[in-house]
Amino acid sequence: MGQFAAAAGKHLLARAFGGLTRSTLATSSRRLDEVDEWPLRRGSPCAAMSVPPPYTADQFITALTGSPPSNRVAVTVGPNRTLSMDTAYGEHMTALEAGDYTFAVRDASRTEDVHITGPRINVATGLGFRGNKTWKLRLRPGVYRYRSDRPNSHLKGTFVVLAAG
Repeated sequence: MGQFAAAAGKHLLARAFGGLTRSTLATSSRRLDEVDEWPLRRGSPCAAMSVPPPYTADQFITALTGSPPSNRVAVTVGPNRTLSMDTAYGEHMTALEAGDYTFAVRDASRTEDVHITGPRINVATGLGFRGNKTWKLRLRPGVYRYRSDRPNSHLKGTFVVLAAG
């Protein structure tokens, strides 16, 4: 892959799995130029681009990494009253495409838990739980919320699941 395409690809990976606004969420059903401003257009002189138009995020990630995007989500609870949900690339999760995912939960807190709710999903580790759990979840389009069930806890977040294809 050409130097220009590789640099642009690193920028896309950072943006596609980072803090995108809701209007520019990354999904494989959107053209890449809708996800992020992309300098390449049909007929561009950059012949090293290995993804044919229309560019989609999944195609681009597969071309850059040699494998499709991961369906694994890392959920970490604690220590020190923290709750995070990250992609396999280590970025804070804001959006996913509908489908089957593996949520790898690591709960190291004595006082917090993780509780995820959304369309047909309601799973929690429970306040007394410490350890590791794996949830295999089928995510449908919609808004999902995660939080700690400890009273007065401020640990919470949301992510969006977009329709596939």
